[in-house]
Amino acid sequence: MIVLVMQDSIQSNLAQMRKGTLELCVLQVIGAKESYANEIIDKLESVGITVSEGTLYPLLKRLLKIKAVAHKWQESSAGPPRKYYEMTRQGRQYLAFIESNWEEMNQAVQLLSKNLKRSTNKTNKTINFN
Repeated sequence: MIVLVMQDSIQSNLAQMRKGTLELCVLQVIGAKESYANEIIDKLESVGITVSEGTLYPLLKRLLKIKAVAHKWQESSAGPPRKYYEMTRQGRQYLAFIESNWEEMNQAVQLLSKNLKRSTNKTNKTINFN
């Protein structure tokens, strides 16, 4: 029973981490080049981030609502018109803010980990008095 609770907790934590980082990643993709949804998914998958349309579209809708991205329709030679998403000025500011906070958090976690390893190594050393 405890193992199942831990597995649920792990899955929940992983989902929260993915959700938080997905917005950053989607903004980075759109910031680099205006893209339609399948291009965004392909770019994310090319670096090992799996995302479904059912996850991406609500995120894009929220980014449109806060005016971080805008969209425009473009004709496609491969079928119907595609909705391309592009970064707005507000979106660039938002992305810079998220990236800055991400970097600060990442550095803090790495520093903590490094300090704890150093502390653990000090307490685990054995002293030989022979």
